[in-house]
Amino acid sequence: MLGFQRREWIAERIGRVIMGIVVIAAALGCLGPGLLSHTQVSVHGVIVQYDRFLRATDESELVVRLEEQVERARNVAFDRAGLEHMTIARVLPEPSSTRSDSTTVTYAFPAPGSQEMRFTIKPERAGLFRPKLVVESRGIELWQLVFP
Repeated sequence: MLGFQRREWIAERIGRVIMGIVVIAAALGCLGPGLLSHTQVSVHGVIVQYDRFLRATDESELVVRLEEQVERARNVAFDRAGLEHMTIARVLPEPSSTRSDSTTVTYAFPAPGSQEMRFTIKPERAGLFRPKLVVESRGIELWQLVFP
């Protein structure tokens, strides 16, 4: 009887630790909004803000901001591999043109204009994704974990 009771106590402790880890992860934003869920990447004057953890049923906003004032048209290109896992629902401000080729989808924004471009994205399935952007000839790699 004591051996069974000891194993039961061990299993109960392991369950409590796992539940505690899940509660802490949720509070920090690993399962939704929180401290760790929103992040930003900065590469040579280009700042990209996005949600690191998403739900497959929710839309999220990806913001591209240029630190320097640019007096010519600005381009934001998404690699096709990244777009296989998500759709772009809205783009603000409205791009002046959109080009698509075998490897990228490029949005061109008129100049002079806003130094901030907002893309509303919607994941199409769960998984770990590493979409790549090219903004003003600067490559930026993101990573997003999408929960079902």
